[in-house]
Amino acid sequence: MLDRIIIKKITSLFSIRVAGYIVPLITLPYLVRVLEPEGYGTLGFSLAIVQYFIIAVNFSFDLSATQKIAQSENDRPKTSVIYWNIISVRLIIAMLGLFVFFMLSSLSSSIEIILPILLCAYFSVFGAALFPQWLFQGKEQLGAISMIRI
Repeated sequence: MLDRIIIKKITSLFSIRVAGYIVPLITLPYLVRVLEPEGYGTLGFSLAIVQYFIIAVNFSFDLSATQKIAQSENDRPKTSVIYWNIISVRLIIAMLGLFVFFMLSSLSSSIEIILPILLCAYFSVFGAALFPQWLFQGKEQLGAISMIRI
């Protein structure tokens, strides 16, 4: 029984990784054809900049928060406090990142030119801040998270 549960969890995590590789392979030719090389380059540059902000929002929460949730397994009030504290901190980091983002755009003309694209891409930072992957991992509900992520 235990082996079956472990295999299911491993399969769930593996499916997230596989989807992370397959989805871009499917969408890449379409995006390059529609956006043309210059537009696709601008999109790639924008996503690369935004990825730094996503790293800042996710920084160490996936490890520390998962551990805290796992330790408070059956204590709903404690889990709720942990959840709201982490979501709040992540949103504050995302808002501070947006402030830094505007400061960078005022300092660099190349970033200012593509500011509308960057602002649209910045929504993924708020998505990363609000997505509680660490909660699902701490509660060991990896099947649910893999379906949501895919």
